[in-house]
Amino acid sequence: MNREKVLSVVVITLFILAAIIASIQYQRLKDDSNALVPTSSDSAGGAASAANAENSILADGVVFGLNGKRILISSYRGKWLLLNFWATWCGPCREEMPDLDRVYKREHPAGLQMLGVSAENPGDVSLFMLAQPPGQMVSYPIATDPAGELKDALQTQAIPRTIVLNPKGEVVIDSTGMANYKAFINGIRKVGFPVR
Repeated sequence: MNREKVLSVVVITLFILAAIIASIQYQRLKDDSNALVPTSSDSAGGAASAANAENSILADGVVFGLNGKRILISSYRGKWLLLNFWATWCGPCREEMPDLDRVYKREHPAGLQMLGVSAENPGDVSLFMLAQPPGQMVSYPIATDPAGELKDALQTQAIPRTIVLNPKGEVVIDSTGMANYKAFINGIRKVGFPVR
């Protein structure tokens, strides 16, 4: 009986150690794999032609603020713009919002503009935003694309998706999947944004 207790304690201890190691490895992988990768302007065809097609779409893109006001993507020409496509039902989207907000608060004074764009019903998005506890509301502008025109034109199949435009209106980052604060900062630094 004493032997069974020792064996149980050893098994439980090994299980706890394995869980701790797995958690540490997951966090490292999450921190490293969520990098925003700049679009390649030197690849033949692929990313460069896709980015050029997106440039023309973004030049004509229209989304709507939560107040219903039209927002022309072209009005951001001459500025750095980070577009983040998300949805209220998307766990990874909601998880990265505090990091996006932190980036916005830090880099907006240096000229970074940001729009969180949801293809959902504007009323649903407004209710979601209003339901956020104090201190967890994002400070960057939230917009809707209720007809999904911008989402569809950009062939957005998965979210979260982050697109960064430089002041010339060129797509310099196009990344799908959740990212964290470090990935956002390193990504925009790599493409020339003057990170503070």
